[in-house]
Amino acid sequence: MGTSNSYQGKKTNKKKNLKNLDYVSWTKAKSLMSKHLTSNGKIGKPKDIINNYIKASGYPTNYIKSTNQNIETLTRFSTLLTSIQDTNLIEAFNSLGISVSNISFEVVLSKLINSIFPQGATKKDAAVRHALVHTLNKHSNFGINNLKDFENITSEQIEELLIDLSTELIWQNMMIDYGFSFEKYGQNFSTTKALEKIILEYINSNVRNEFIENKSLFIDKLTIKNIYKEIIRDLELK
Repeated sequence: MGTSNSYQGKKTNKKKNLKNLDYVSWTKAKSLMSKHLTSNGKIGKPKDIINNYIKASGYPTNYIKSTNQNIETLTRFSTLLTSIQDTNLIEAFNSLGISVSNISFEVVLSKLINSIFPQGATKKDAAVRHALVHTLNKHSNFGINNLKDFENITSEQIEELLIDLSTELIWQNMMIDYGFSFEKYGQNFSTTKALEKIILEYINSNVRNEFIENKSLFIDKLTIKNIYKEIIRDLELK
């Protein structure tokens, strides 16, 4: 779900570029999101909400710069998963200083999160960790229920994990920037949860398209960065 509403989100940029007719302020972007939630989805569409968000963030170029941690996290996660394939689980985890002997699968996942992205102090750090936690908490959705499943991870599972993590990273950053807590919007929890799911599915479909177009090429940092850039550009253009 969303983040704590103790953080009020980004303020409107007063240095509005009047020459930019497509300018979107933080106030306008956040307002559309609020109206979408309080109207139970009747006002605004997911693509407009995401489009406004990317533009209010300074368009793809500035958004990508401000979320460089997303690229770093995706790269580290991808490197680990492909390392498990290329060597074995024990070696791959040992390289991160993680011992998998005599500990539960849940503890391994917790150690994995701390290794990929250590605890940070900023809101952006929290967004990255939330994204990692949400993705790895869905491990069973990807057919990974124990260490043996991790040991035998397939290229298809790696792709699905990276798609999900990319989606979560974008979503969690948006929640941090907007300062939203979904629980305070809408008529009831189930309705707002359903709206959240629809927006996530929209982001996910765009992320998936980029990974499919670059199939088997998402191992190194440069390629991860290029895919991430294309995802953000597509979300802003649509």
